[in-house]
Amino acid sequence: MLIQHLKQLEADGLIIRTARPIVPPHVTYRLSEAGNELAPVIDAMAAWAFQDMERHNNGLVEENRYRMNREQDTFSRNLKNKTGLPV
Repeated sequence: MLIQHLKQLEADGLIIRTARPIVPPHVTYRLSEAGNELAPVIDAMAAWAFQDMERHNNGLVEENRYRMNREQDTFSRNLKNKTGLPV
């Protein structure tokens, strides 16, 4: 799986693969110029991910999901009561 991802990144021009003809084989990867240009985007995504983890750890996401599910259940019950149809 990792090799497939690395091959795709290489094909997309985001990394450069260097293989040395030794036993055992030695391969290194480095970011290409295009890959380096993505660094600020990746850093921003990582920062967002850490903030999102903090929200999860603080229970905000779970509280919102619980509230939304409760509201959806209430809506469905009301709709069923008004129409008599299963929801």
